[in-house]
Amino acid sequence: MDGWRTELGLFPAKLYERRGPKLWWSGVQDMITVKTLARAIEKRLGGTSSEALAEARTVMSYFGFRSEIIDNAIQPEDRKLFYALHDAGLLQTFWETVPLLDGRNWRIFYWALNERDVDRILTVEESPPSEPLYNTLPDEAWGRSAPGA
Repeated sequence: MDGWRTELGLFPAKLYERRGPKLWWSGVQDMITVKTLARAIEKRLGGTSSEALAEARTVMSYFGFRSEIIDNAIQPEDRKLFYALHDAGLLQTFWETVPLLDGRNWRIFYWALNERDVDRILTVEESPPSEPLYNTLPDEAWGRSAPGA
């Protein structure tokens, strides 16, 4: 049976996709550690490695060995960091709506580590071009002939 592996077991793909982001395929993926998250933060947000390590420790202290947490667990002073990492593509948010006994709906918000993008950020080799692209184009690309022709 294909599905999504969570801490609670194997769920059908349609059921789990409705509840939140796709976190784990039934295969095994590497776990995000403080060091890998720190490297991704440093690449995405800039700053020093010690600042990125401190931010990664803060985030991972909330997540622990889980890949998603409830929004209510985040302290107000850490919320700005979570939103910055969300904007950088390292964290995701999602919600689920739960019906209450009186008929109203209650919305529960969650944060999730964006494992796929963290891996992608760390594997992409950013090699800046040695010279601007337009200098490498031939004269014909500019609509003019080569000098002396």
